[in-house]
Parts: sequence; C-alpha cells; structure tokens
Amino acid sequence: MPFRITGKYDLVICDIDGCLSPESHAPINISGLGKIAEEFQKRNWPIRVSMTWLYINCDLEHISKATAIDRLMIQTGIQPERTAGIGDTMGDRFIAERVSWFGCPANSEAEITKAAAYVSPHEEVEGVLDILHQLVH
Repeated sequence: MPFRITGKYDLVICDIDGCLSPESHAPINISGLGKIAEEFQKRNWPIRVSMTWLYINCDLEHISKATAIDRLMIQTGIQPERTAGIGDTMGDRFIAERVSWFGCPANSEAEITKAAAYVSPHEEVEGVLDILHQLVH
C-alpha cells in the first residue's frame, strides 16, 4: 500500500481517550469485571479483560497495540523512524516503544510521560493539538 505524506512522519498513532474529558478521572463501577473474565474463562475464550480510566477492555490475549502496530508497519512498509505517537496512559507504552517520536498531553499518567520526547503544557484536546503542531514544525 503506497503511503506518503509531506513531512517527517508518514504515520501518527494516537490513543488519547483517557485524557479527553474532565470526568475521565472519575471512578467507574467495575464490580462486574471479574464476572466478565470468569465468563470468558468458562468458555475457554482467549480474551483478556482489563481497565482503562473510562472503559472495560475485552480483547484477544495474543493481540495488543504492539502486535497491531508491528503488523501495520509490515503491511504498509512504513519504517519506524517515520512514525510518531501520542498517548496518555501506560497502556500506550507499546506505541511509545515502536515509534521514533512520542508525545503526551499534560494530564497524561505520570509514568507514560517518562517515555515522551515531548509533554505538552496543555491538557486534553488543546494538548493533542499542541503535539500535532510540534510534529509538523
């Protein structure tokens, strides 16, 4: 698949759902999380159950952001040095590990900001826009 834009990066991977609203840090009801995992185990489904700030994630155990990014790069021929990423939680560490440049909005989890080449002084949407501006200038 031919894939080319003007500029330093051909691909920008974003996963910033955890920081996009002030309510994102509010506790959610996770009482059913164990029940969901038990149901998958009973059926021998290879599905992982995990939490983000706002959501319960149910995904295949052998699939991750890492395997998806690896596959995307192979299929498109995009080289890691031509990629950038934006993330806000430790679940995005696989993005940070696979791209050549990684940025975070100001209200990201503290641990993931350690992997960032740039942490925006802005939160939420303004932070993402600031990071995108950094990528093209």
